[in-house]
Amino acid sequence: MAGKNFSLKDIQLLADHFSQVGNKDTLALFQTILSFYSPGERPADKEPIDPQKLLETLKESGVTPDDPEHRLSWLNSLREKLNRELFDIISIQKNPAELIVGSNYTFTQVLENPQPKTEATPTARKFKESEITFNLPDELKLEFEQQLERLKERQEQINAQMQEILAKEKELEEAFNKETQEVAEQTKTLLEEQKRLRNKERVLLERETDELKRMNDELKEFKNSLEVEQIEKDMALDEVVEFCNIEESGILDTLPVDHFPENEYSGGIRDLFGNVFEWVQDTHDKKFTNGSSNGLEYKVARGGSYITHFKHIASWRRISFLKSYCTSFLGFRTVCDDI
Repeated sequence: MAGKNFSLKDIQLLADHFSQVGNKDTLALFQTILSFYSPGERPADKEPIDPQKLLETLKESGVTPDDPEHRLSWLNSLREKLNRELFDIISIQKNPAELIVGSNYTFTQVLENPQPKTEATPTARKFKESEITFNLPDELKLEFEQQLERLKERQEQINAQMQEILAKEKELEEAFNKETQEVAEQTKTLLEEQKRLRNKERVLLERETDELKRMNDELKEFKNSLEVEQIEKDMALDEVVEFCNIEESGILDTLPVDHFPENEYSGGIRDLFGNVFEWVQDTHDKKFTNGSSNGLEYKVARGGSYITHFKHIASWRRISFLKSYCTSFLGFRTVCDDI
């Protein structure tokens, strides 16, 4: 046999390491089997261990099957699980010899044929049947081959999962790149739109500024014209109160017809403006909201009176009163031939 043979001390050291990484139930089975070995006893000389005694010892450790009627099947499955974990641990340590628990529940050693030393690779160690020799009983060979087959299947599953992970990573990377490109394009579009809106706002602001400037100039011009017009009106008012009796005259009562002189504004006629409103021949057809005159007749008066404001003094302005209306600021003008 090539490689180092496992001693009971080696198995104990392996148990110490396995206690840190192993499963709780498989660790309990490993330690229980180890307890059946006497100090200094060679593993190869151990007699088969009774499965019933193993089950009783495991029960004391708190490890029991879910279905008591299938205890032996459960114990055998736990043994196979222990062998797989031992294989993983010893493979990582690159030990040329393997240790398994046989169907008689004793530790059995499996050795590889010596191979030339090669550079270590990250891939897990693989076994070929032609490269392995057994110091096993013939009845254990089939079981060990089945374990190797399960390990191959597990390796294939891992490879398939790794391919799926790589494919998923590639898909995620492509999706990320696509999304990044879309975000970049959207950002570019938004920046261009923002620039366009800023230019538009700038143009509108310039237009509004020009329009406000124009309106301000017009307002100044209009204000100046109003001031000039007001000055002209003030001058006209000073002249008007000299030849007619209106509100601005301050008299607030009627005056004789010949109180004011003739003037050019009234065509040489005295009291054409102010003093009292004068009836004229025109009739005002006044309609109410219901569309009728309610039988009332309105007559037109012109010329203004002593309570009329200066701005309302004009020969073309008119006002209407009921035909029967009578007041101090309403009268008439008589016309006669020269004598």
